[in-house]
Amino acid sequence: MLETEVQELITQGEAKALIKNKPFVMICCGRIGPMCIPVYESMRALEPLYPFVAFRTMDFDAQVARWIKGLPECATFKRLPFIIYFREGEVVRSTSAIQTKEEIVAILDKEFSIRKKAKEIDIGYHPLGYRIDKTAPPMDRYTKWEIGSDGHWLNAIPVCFHALPEYGWIDGYKP
Repeated sequence: MLETEVQELITQGEAKALIKNKPFVMICCGRIGPMCIPVYESMRALEPLYPFVAFRTMDFDAQVARWIKGLPECATFKRLPFIIYFREGEVVRSTSAIQTKEEIVAILDKEFSIRKKAKEIDIGYHPLGYRIDKTAPPMDRYTKWEIGSDGHWLNAIPVCFHALPEYGWIDGYKP
């Protein structure tokens, strides 16, 4: 067992049921090591910002990982972790090796495209710590925040509209 803070899949049946019953699933199949731990940490940080995505880990050396390793999308992978993104039960993206939180966000936003462009938002937030509030005073309309390890948003600084990520915005107030 990996014993990360992200829920772990233990059996193949559990994994297949999750993929069948949840529309958006990200599975990170790896070990406890320097290429995998940052991905697990990013997944944990993104869970509250993507409540519609089922984030799960899987031990690369466990029996349950055999079917992930056997997927055609993973056939050429040489580096851990193997990261598989499922939409409506189908693999829509697969990657291997370390990924930053920003890279994961870009994939989630592209493959699970239920988010909006910055120009379409009046009040909203982006999982990378940006906020738009067009009803606020000018210096507070577009801000960049630090996201604490507990998920709280801290220390806002004003930014210009062109510094904001173009895609991946969520309507409403920050979580």
